[in-house]
Amino acid sequence: MIIQQIGRKLREHIHKFSGEVSGGLCKARRRFVEEMIYGIQARGSVRLTEVARALDEPISLKKTHGRLCRNLSDPAIVRSMLGRWSIWEKFETGARTGLAGVIIYVK
Repeated sequence: MIIQQIGRKLREHIHKFSGEVSGGLCKARRRFVEEMIYGIQARGSVRLTEVARALDEPISLKKTHGRLCRNLSDPAIVRSMLGRWSIWEKFETGARTGLAGVIIYVK
């Protein structure tokens, strides 16, 4: 019971944070950002195969990996994330922390 509550709470925090980071993107792109943050947190790795395993989708791992690759190469997501990370970096430490700073914030 307690583990389920912790998992639910973590998912809520990731959902809220990803909404702030991916604001202005369409629903599918916001979902991708949320899935990436969740997968990185759950597996402790930025490798797309590990993120795909963490998502534990009913489709094949290869299909999930392909979708993540396709979305990751989307220029709109990259532009949005780069524009917003500078805000989060300043919020975190006042220095450039990159992805690690964003992930630490979620924890």
